Amino acid sequence: MMEKIIERPVMAVIFFIFIIIFGYYSFLYSPIETVPQAEGGLPTLYVTYLWQGASPDMILQKVLVPAEGEITQIKGLKKLKSRADQNQGQLELEFLRDTRMNFAEVELRERLNRLQRDLPRDVMNPMIQQNVPEEFEQRPLLQIGLYGERYSVYTIRKMAEKEIIPYLKSIPGLESVNLVGGVDPEIKIQTNMERLKKFSLDIRDIQAKIGETFFTNSSLTFTKDYAEISFSMTENPGKIQDIQNIVVGTAGEKKIYLKEVATVFMGYQQLVQERRFQGQSFVQIDIFKERGASLRDTAQKVKAKLKFLANKLRDVNFIIQSDESKLLERQLWRLGKISLLVLLIIFVILMLIIRDIKSTLLVFSSVFFSVFSTFTFIYLFKIPLNLLTLAGLSLGFGMFVDNAVVVFDSILRFREHGYNLKESAIQGPRVVFVPVLASTFTTIIVFFSFALFFQDRLRVFYLPLAYIISIALISSIIVSYVSIPSLAARMNIALKNNRKQWNFARLEKFPYFKISRVPREGDALF
Repeated sequence: MMEKIIERPVMAVIFFIFIIIFGYYSFLYSPIETVPQAEGGLPTLYVTYLWQGASPDMILQKVLVPAEGEITQIKGLKKLKSRADQNQGQLELEFLRDTRMNFAEVELRERLNRLQRDLPRDVMNPMIQQNVPEEFEQRPLLQIGLYGERYSVYTIRKMAEKEIIPYLKSIPGLESVNLVGGVDPEIKIQTNMERLKKFSLDIRDIQAKIGETFFTNSSLTFTKDYAEISFSMTENPGKIQDIQNIVVGTAGEKKIYLKEVATVFMGYQQLVQERRFQGQSFVQIDIFKERGASLRDTAQKVKAKLKFLANKLRDVNFIIQSDESKLLERQLWRLGKISLLVLLIIFVILMLIIRDIKSTLLVFSSVFFSVFSTFTFIYLFKIPLNLLTLAGLSLGFGMFVDNAVVVFDSILRFREHGYNLKESAIQGPRVVFVPVLASTFTTIIVFFSFALFFQDRLRVFYLPLAYIISIALISSIIVSYVSIPSLAARMNIALKNNRKQWNFARLEKFPYFKISRVPREGDALF
């Protein structure tokens, strides 16, 4: 095998040129995240039920117990906890580590949706949330502020819903586009207290009648002269007249319609929180990307679409409040400077020890081949890449050069014992193959032992790092047994006997570097 590699140097050179080109391409087009992503989700889900006015005992018997009966049938469930409080109940679901959480969540939603028909009417639909630690929370890719000097915040929100968000949602790679700020429109019913007294009606009777016709979330506001009902509905009527014609009571045989005792009109919800920029109220759009989509490419597509919308809606101002891609670029730039410093230190150390520029460059090149090979595997096998794994890869440069140093030193020893260039390049790597393989795999086992035995969030952090370091170390073996022998067989490298050696005797004047003679037989030890 070694003979074929050495006899075909052109093939080896072409192979490594291909690795460098494809590795560079892989680095450019591999999606990089700022933090590790919990692939498939962490194995814990929370289910929350809301039931206004219900006691803990009612929630337990009427809601949580039936829900537990459905949940226990889901495959992979390890532990189920439930807690009932006033007005709400919560269930905590813990699954086995190897459970595919995406499928488990879909099955959970299907079962709870079927159960919802059998629960009391006032029980709200359950809220299902993943247990996502703060360090894994998905931050918005971009946060865009919208305001206009000629428009109110209500108008800006309406424009964003109809003219901006639909355009942004069409961009490939986006998971969701959320609108924050402003208020939603709602239907308001302003009653006439005198008319209510005339027909012996109560404002709460009207509220109940509306609830029988439309499922609503309503609120009451009382003043001296009138009472106002404000509500948002899950089933919106086609016209305001549909609400005005609701029968709220009778006077003998005559039906009393809502329009006889109240005024129905469209209004806005009460503004609870206001966002302002340069004295103007604004709304905010939070843009989230899909997992696996390139952060930098997706951000560029969104910015291009925002530029188009800004030219189209000239009276609306667009402000980028936060940009995750800029943060990633700053972190990558900082990591790049650290990597260059590490490479410089490695090169200086190799040069001081080897004392030959050609030999140093030969060994030093193994770092680049190992790194580019790693990026190729990352791209082909879709291994998640983030700042943590890149930092681990850059700090592991010293490990990648170890195998090349051992192989090169073995070749050099054979040269010193009189072997020619070809024989040294063949025999040198052979005699150290087992030690190189053993030392590399012991290092790999250490990384995987930590990653595999960690639980939940630590596993998410360290398992991709173990994959990448392992690939890089295996690549360093391939590089050491392909590039080093084939190039060393054609390089006139200075032997150790002909190189300038360190004069360690000069260090004896420093106490900490005092070099003592090796004890001989018969010497006193004390």
